[in-house]
Amino acid sequence: MSSLHRQHGKPYWYCAYTDQTGQRHFRSTKTSDKKEAKRVCDELQRVVDLARAGTLNEDRVRQVIESAVAGIIEASGKSLPHFKAGEFIRSWLKDKEREIDESTFRSYSVITNSFLEFLGPKQNQSIASLTSKDIRLYRDKVAERVSTGTVNNHLKMLRVAFGVALKENAITKNPAVLVDNLARSDKHKRRAFTPAELRKVLAHVNVEWRTMTLLGVYTGLRLSDCANLTWQNLDLHNQELTLETQKTERTVSIPLAQPLLKHIKTLLPGDDQEAPLCPGLFGKPSGQLSNSFHYLLAIAGLVPHRDRTGQKKELHGRRKQNDLCFHCLRHTATSMLKNSGVSDAVAKDLLGHDSESIGKVYTHISTEAKREAIAKLPDVTT
Repeated sequence: MSSLHRQHGKPYWYCAYTDQTGQRHFRSTKTSDKKEAKRVCDELQRVVDLARAGTLNEDRVRQVIESAVAGIIEASGKSLPHFKAGEFIRSWLKDKEREIDESTFRSYSVITNSFLEFLGPKQNQSIASLTSKDIRLYRDKVAERVSTGTVNNHLKMLRVAFGVALKENAITKNPAVLVDNLARSDKHKRRAFTPAELRKVLAHVNVEWRTMTLLGVYTGLRLSDCANLTWQNLDLHNQELTLETQKTERTVSIPLAQPLLKHIKTLLPGDDQEAPLCPGLFGKPSGQLSNSFHYLLAIAGLVPHRDRTGQKKELHGRRKQNDLCFHCLRHTATSMLKNSGVSDAVAKDLLGHDSESIGKVYTHISTEAKREAIAKLPDVTT
């Protein structure tokens, strides 16, 4: 049985309650309102009674506490915001759709569905009930089937989502921030294509993938950037390519190497300057493009064919990484520039750097210096 007491000179009411061992305790209710204090005291005794009956667990404690707090706030004429975990995260994802590109949204959707599936019935509880333990268990579960890099991407998205919940006062602390990333012990190292491998690729691709391959070799652009180029990005008179890269949002101008320029002039631009350079690949998801390029590499005999699911995996369920992929063309471009004696400053300016601060350092590189660098590159088409 619980009871309320006042101490002389103290503003708050104290609660006296008996624990499951029969010991009497006195705790401050942190309120001078007797009605509020009575609610707090009754709930303290209720938790103890549940423990005595053997039905107390972590979730029950949270439910009791939330119920008590909600009752106290409602008694004062206000209401306590209540956000179910699943509802909040789905709502957050819907809002993000307007802010992020399609590819990132698809990735976030996969992570969201995976996390909510992991939570199961718990997604119907308050988002405030989720702890770092839940996030850690999810991290370790995901790590059983995907690479550490992918696991860390899951954590990154959850930190953002819970960060919004914190900002909106749905939670008092971000549980995902308290969970460490996994060490990248399985980080895959890509390499550059050899001249012989490039010749094999070019011998087995159609016109559009020949365009993509040469763009990768002579510009170092990433897969989606190459696929989404239009004729408007090209200035054939000045022999230059200009675009804003998708990943870094940095505007780059790259002189067209002669082998690439020669190939582009064989294409038919038409009258529409906004027409895609590669109509059959324009706007396609990066994952689909990556799989298509892998298939071409397999046809050329450079990588093994994937199984029917497109997920060549090792026994523990993770996809087996290959030495070669489209991104390796970026490594190829870097290697060719360095082997041609081009300085790091010019190479980084040509290829674009992930770091905005680093990128700004190289904005003084002249167009002429870049043209001289590109002119040194070998012809991989012969």
